[in-house]
Amino acid sequence: MIDYWSLGRFHESSLELDTINYINKVILLRKEFESNKGIVKHISGDINPADLGFHK
Repeated sequence: MIDYWSLGRFHESSLELDTINYINKVILLRKEFESNKGIVKHISGDINPADLGFHK
């Protein structure tokens, strides 16, 4: 999601309308976040306390 959807990289033809609407909201939120000097970074599941173990 960090490197694809939130940057507008997706194939509309392979997704449901609800998913496309979600992606468009994420794109706007990322733009707003970064315009306020926010930085999006990847945090490995190995050191991320919010990761519940699904991505390790």
